[in-house]
Order: sequence, then C-alpha cells, then structure tokens
Amino acid sequence: MTLKNWPVVLCLLVFSKLALAADHGVILLYHHVDTDTPTSTSISPADFNAHLQLIDERGYRVKPLSQLLTELDSGGTADKAVAITFDDAYISVYQTAFPLLKKRGWPFTVFVNAQSVDEQQTLQMSWDQLRELADYGAEIGNHSLTHAHLVRYLQNETHSEWLARMDHEVIENERRLNREIPQRSKGEKRLFAYPFGEYNPELLSLLKQKGYYSIVQQSGAVASPTQDAIPRFPLAGNWAKRERLNTALQSRPLPVIRVDAGAMIATPEQAASVLTLTIAPDFNLASIGCYTASGTKLAVNILGKNQIEITLPHWTPGRQKVNCTAPVGNEPGAYYWYSQLWIIEEKKHVANRGS
Repeated sequence: MTLKNWPVVLCLLVFSKLALAADHGVILLYHHVDTDTPTSTSISPADFNAHLQLIDERGYRVKPLSQLLTELDSGGTADKAVAITFDDAYISVYQTAFPLLKKRGWPFTVFVNAQSVDEQQTLQMSWDQLRELADYGAEIGNHSLTHAHLVRYLQNETHSEWLARMDHEVIENERRLNREIPQRSKGEKRLFAYPFGEYNPELLSLLKQKGYYSIVQQSGAVASPTQDAIPRFPLAGNWAKRERLNTALQSRPLPVIRVDAGAMIATPEQAASVLTLTIAPDFNLASIGCYTASGTKLAVNILGKNQIEITLPHWTPGRQKVNCTAPVGNEPGAYYWYSQLWIIEEKKHVANRGS
C-alpha cells in the first residue's frame, strides 16, 4: 500500500536576469568505486580517477557539501564550485576513492545508514573506517537508519504510524552517527540524502522542519538559494564517462519558478499526462528540450511568454524522471537543467526493506 500523496505544485525562487548566470554549484553522486559491483551504481577506479583529473584540469573548486550549500544560501560566490558525495558507505569508497581524494587534499561527503554498518553487511565500511574518514575531514551525512523506501507505508500502517517511523528513521540514525563519530561538525549534521532518491512533499517538509538540507538523486545544478529538493548528478554505469561529468560540471539551474506535475506518487493510471513549468521571464522557451531518463524526446508546447507544457508518456512502475535542458548561449557544451521525479507504483504494492 503506497503512501497517500499530494499533487506537486511548487513555487520556486524567482530568478532575475542576473541569476541566470549567477551563483550555483554542482553536486556529484557516486556509490561503488569498483568493477565487481552492480553496474548501475558503480564507476571503475580508472574512470573515477579520470573524473578527479578532469575536475582539477578545469579549475573547479571542490568544497565540503555543507559549506557549498551554506554559501549558496547566504548568497556567497560559488563560481565553479563542486561537491563530491557517496551514498551507502561502501567499502570501495574507503579502499579506492579515499586514497585518491586524500592525495589531492579534497573534501567529500559519505551518506551513512547506521543499521547496515552495525550489521556489518557485505561491502560496507566499518565504524572504525568511517571514523578514519571523519578524522581526515570527510563529512558523514544522514541516509536514514534502515535504508528503507521511505515513501511507502508498511502493511497495515496508518499515516500517523508512518510519520512516527519517519521521525525515528531520521533521529535515531543521527543519534547513532553522533555516538560513533563524535567529531562530526554542526554543518554535516544538517545533511540528509534520501535512500533510492525517493521522497514526497511531506518528507521534504518534515526534514526542513528538522533543519536538514534534503539531498536527492535528480540531475541538475544547485541554485542560490538552495531548493527544497537539492539535485545531484549520479555518475555510474553508462553515465560515468568523462563527457557526462563535463556536462554535469558545466550545468546551470534552469530558472523554473513554478512546477505543476500532478501526483508525485501514483499508479500508471493516476499519473499526470502533462508537466507544466513556469520559467523566469525573458528566458528563451523555444530553446528548452525535455527527455525521459532513457533519452526519449518529449513534445514541448509553449503556453505563454513564460510557461511550457511537456507531454508525458504512459509511465510504467518504477522511478520515472524527466530532464529539461536548454543550451547556455555563451558557453558551448553548457546547459540549463531541471529534473522532475515521479514514483509510479502498482496498486497494491507493499513496502519492504531496501538494499
């Protein structure tokens, strides 16, 4: 049984002309740095090292994630700023990525769910290894206690019980992280990444009330000030090549000021048939192209001087995304970027523990 959801109608920051090319940052997302782990969440050590070389060659400034977000919220300059993040605290991050990052003196963030570390699950780091990362200066962020599909009810679970469980997922994991890694800073205690990148408006509100930045898995640059759902570029499998990284690093936030996306969590029959985006005035709407995650181009209709309507496909169950991009006129290879998520589920799907 899925969680009742609300239509996604978001009013975002109103971008001025100046903000179209002003403060922004890019967050990179990795999981495994290995060749013997699932391709969909893995990058080879050679490709990861090539990523670091490209970041260095292009003169990007690698910052702690908490610092990058704080700067963006305070209006500080974040030109060519990038943060490197890892989800799930896999052992390959400690064995392979950490030495490469340490050699360059670069900061990074690892999002941890304590239960997996406590249970010493296969391919997980230990608490001692995480403490070593923290001693170096790596940030340790909250990734929920159990790495569950947070948007789902358990069988026969009421809404109030779900809310209490969500509170426990966040607070208990934070308590465990603080106990095992007491050197964590105030800034990193405000970072929360959703397992599987799954969230809904109520979870965003809950985390915001608790003072967290909500970190998701949709592509795009981070605007100043930050969005409620802060995007990251996943870099794994077919999306782990240098060309993809170069596109990510050059991205800009598409100046979206309102989103009408229908229900974020829905069955195929309930899912919205169109996505409507209201864009900041004076943006060239004709330059915007929208695509499914698999690359299928979608029809884009201009409704007015600052609004477009994207015709959506008939979604099948799973996490479904649409990416809308537009070229940055004076920067070849650079794009404005916006990504929208839907979670399409079967009518009687029952939650189970994620991995």
